[in-house]
Amino acid sequence: RPEIIYDEIKLYEDLAKKDGVSGVTRSSYSDEKGFKKVEALYRQLKQKSKDDHDEQQASNWHYCEKDISRRSFRGGNFWRRFAGLTAIYWYSSGYGERVVKSSIVLAFLILGLPLLLAYGGLVPTGEGQADLVCINGLHDIFNLKSYQAVVLNTLQFATFQKVTAFRPNSHLGEWFKVFTQILIPLQAALFAFAVRNRFRR
Repeated sequence: RPEIIYDEIKLYEDLAKKDGVSGVTRSSYSDEKGFKKVEALYRQLKQKSKDDHDEQQASNWHYCEKDISRRSFRGGNFWRRFAGLTAIYWYSSGYGERVVKSSIVLAFLILGLPLLLAYGGLVPTGEGQADLVCINGLHDIFNLKSYQAVVLNTLQFATFQKVTAFRPNSHLGEWFKVFTQILIPLQAALFAFAVRNRFRR
């Protein structure tokens, strides 16, 4: 993980002296101006690294730029800091720079979303294994064979295959299918982006 250096450079003190602000605190002044100043600095350093064809350092500055942008959401912006789009970008792939993190999240979705689909209910389409039975809740996938079948079906949903082993049998299940078709491909794209960033260095 690259070091975030904004804690070491006291921009808020320089800004306070320049603007003649007395009694300024780190949270009241730095959050408003200092964070933005450092974010712009990281952006310039990232661009310089790109111009110098230093992809590894450009990736490091990209991470720093996005991380300080996320951390700058404080006070009334608490939810933007921890649940906004930038935060989700961080949780899911480390801003497109962390292969391990993005792969773990992708695996979690592939193995976890079948539980939601089972909760919503699934009925065999007749196109899969002949011995498939209806899934009417989580208790119906507490065996390896059924769970494997639902995981495979989840991947069929995520890859938009026309022929699937199961189909949802409720409106809730249909919504879970939509979530599957959005979340897994999106996370797979973030994983691929992180892998590309790793190997282009």
